[in-house]
Amino acid sequence: MSAPNEFSRTFPVDPLPEAGLDFDLVASAAERAAVARRLDLLALDRLEADGRIDPDSSTRGIVVSGTLRAAVTQRCVVTLEPVPQEIDTEFRRLFAHEVDEPGNELEIDPLADLPEPLEGSLLDVGELVTEELALALDPYPRAPGVPEVKVGNDEDGPSGPFAALARLRPS
Repeated sequence: MSAPNEFSRTFPVDPLPEAGLDFDLVASAAERAAVARRLDLLALDRLEADGRIDPDSSTRGIVVSGTLRAAVTQRCVVTLEPVPQEIDTEFRRLFAHEVDEPGNELEIDPLADLPEPLEGSLLDVGELVTEELALALDPYPRAPGVPEVKVGNDEDGPSGPFAALARLRPS
């Protein structure tokens, strides 16, 4: 049995109304604290999202699109000082029911985004927003004024797996 999501907002999608559904989500203080623990954030002062859930005729599934806004504080990867960040990003995700019936396969454009499996009649848009927040976070946050760390020594010439061989070659 899986643990419940920290920020859960489910919407009925099977059947999805032809006109689609609007959503406007705001995480409570307790939900933000739980998401912050999950994503290893020092603080999550705001987590909001709004958008739409629409039918997608090309996959016979649904498309979820919207905007995520968050105020997060991460640790600097060098000094461990708090690094505040404002996130304002758009997202778009495709979902489709798995096709089990022979002769009823979906034709999918290889250049298009692949749909994620849609299981059951409910979609947890809160969990989707949490996943999008995780993707939007800076993977290497740095406090202001912290210099970039250089790997290797530019004075010794090129580096890499073939640099030593290049130095052995006669000029």
